[in-house]
Amino acid sequence: MEIVEAYLYVGTNRRADVSVIEKLLEFSEEELSHSWEQIQERLSSTLDGLHISLCDEDWLSIRAHVGDLRTQICEAYISIALCLQSSAGHRVQFRRLILPSDPLQGRCVFEYEEREVGEQAGELAQAIIASALSADRAPDIDTETPDPLNLKTKEFIRSAEQKVLPLDTEAIILAAGEADIPWCKLDRYPFERKPGDFRIRPNSPLRLGHGCYQHIIDGTFCVDRSWKFLHLLEDREKIMSLLSSCGVKTPARDSVSTNLNTVSRLRRSAAKIGFPVTVKPAKKTKGRAITCAVKNEKDLSPALDQVRNFTSRAWVEQHIEGKTYRLLVANNKFLGILAESNQNICSDVNNDIVHPSVIEQAIAVYRMIDVGMMVATCVTEDISKPLEVVGGAFVDLDVAPELDAFPGLDPELLHVAAGEFVEWVFPAGVDSRIPLIAVTGTNGKTTTSRIIQGILCSAGYSPGLACSDGIYIKDQQMLEAGDLSGINGHLHLLGHREIDCAVLETARGGVAKWGFGFDHCDIGVCLNVVEDHLMDSGIDTLEQMATLKRSIMERATTEIVLNADDEMSRQMPPFNQGQRISMTSTELSHDELKSSYPDCNCFAVLEEQDDRSYAVIYDQYIRIPVIAIDDIPAAYAGRARYNVSN
Repeated sequence: MEIVEAYLYVGTNRRADVSVIEKLLEFSEEELSHSWEQIQERLSSTLDGLHISLCDEDWLSIRAHVGDLRTQICEAYISIALCLQSSAGHRVQFRRLILPSDPLQGRCVFEYEEREVGEQAGELAQAIIASALSADRAPDIDTETPDPLNLKTKEFIRSAEQKVLPLDTEAIILAAGEADIPWCKLDRYPFERKPGDFRIRPNSPLRLGHGCYQHIIDGTFCVDRSWKFLHLLEDREKIMSLLSSCGVKTPARDSVSTNLNTVSRLRRSAAKIGFPVTVKPAKKTKGRAITCAVKNEKDLSPALDQVRNFTSRAWVEQHIEGKTYRLLVANNKFLGILAESNQNICSDVNNDIVHPSVIEQAIAVYRMIDVGMMVATCVTEDISKPLEVVGGAFVDLDVAPELDAFPGLDPELLHVAAGEFVEWVFPAGVDSRIPLIAVTGTNGKTTTSRIIQGILCSAGYSPGLACSDGIYIKDQQMLEAGDLSGINGHLHLLGHREIDCAVLETARGGVAKWGFGFDHCDIGVCLNVVEDHLMDSGIDTLEQMATLKRSIMERATTEIVLNADDEMSRQMPPFNQGQRISMTSTELSHDELKSSYPDCNCFAVLEEQDDRSYAVIYDQYIRIPVIAIDDIPAAYAGRARYNVSN
């Protein structure tokens, strides 16, 4: 079994709306001469030794293709590649099998979330399938001598577990999608985290929105909007000072002695407060090393030793008796209690029992800080009564809560919280998208894209351009050189805050091998489809090439511009999304176009006017002379017909 072709699609692509890997597998006739029963027995033995289990549904799906060994092996390959990722905690499920005309080949498509994890899962799946196709039975995995496949699988799981997308982040992505807000993952290809880069939560950074409208999210924290409150992520002194300034009930503390790095200093502060006290790290460590109810001086020394495992300074405050409640607030709304803990045992809480005054205090804190989501922690004997009555207090604040760290988190609460967070980032009526114009075609893409960018500049916009020459912003200022007419260039361009619209040269190769750099655009332009670049990326015919370029046009939401002088372009309609279709021609008249395309109501043609040739637009019944052809420098008085067409 060999991999003949391999593609790694990022985001929306021609195969799926999720990131997928595509592998074209090719088998020998000998490999396809085995019985499925033999292969399954070997596969089961190998997978059992690797502690990888395909679900019954996978096996049933494979067995359904009785008599078609090629399909069964390909389906097994896809199942194993997905199962390996799932075993490491990656939530992937999309699968697709495309059977070429060659009976020895199968085009396997499976979802991935992180690039290296997906690629390694595919390589391991290939090795597992290859061992099952071997004439000799695969060796016993559980021998005393470590098996290379076993070692590779263990290393894969260990590494992949470090790259799992947080559930919080996944929920924010889903909420953004529901609100039609564009997003991209900043810890995933083509954006790579560099050593030393600051992260609130690894694997979580997102960009929501395009260009001048974008916001950067790290975990559940909006970095560009809430940066003034970054100190609240770990500085306990500033957290407690904020809580006090909001007028909420907090534990008594020694406000004079803050540098508690010795037992003597800790003893003096505890004496001022009065025992029992709670000793915590002065720098937050997500709840670790918290020592509750230090009742006397002799217990202060071991408490400080425990704190020193994480930070040099301690924090001491009055010990509050009771249970711990964590109040979730997002977008100025109390959403619920995340968990109730008593001796680290968590259980569900009825939100209706929370006393209104407790909720009011949590909301008061939220209104003092510009964050999208927070968790305020209070300790009380009875959450149904005012804290002042039962001696409760707010003891902590998390402005970037990891919601999926709470046991038994209600998925619906996570969904609601993510939705409120996204609405806080982009309130109703606030733009998240800049206008996008995607230009494709075999010839003329770069020239046409540059012309469009120039027109937008002249109209007062600040456009960005990604093309085969590089990335440009505003008035032809180059940011990066090279062929950036694919997803890499598109995503990087859309991350520049200086632009309020973008022109995206959209090359065949980029779409065929990597995917789209956008979920949808406003305007799609197809210049032509000719017999260049065939027999590549699984595109062998002119019709297949036209289908690929039509897929770009299908992503336009407002208007599609087609070249009526090109056979494949003019055959692309109809489209099903209600887009306006405009046809251009340097050869046909307006009447001829109108007769041929009665469903179109916008045309661009050449017409004689005052003894000069003009580019003329017919927008429904309005005739608009745009410019004389000999006034266009690139047209060379009309002699450069290809630029007239562009």
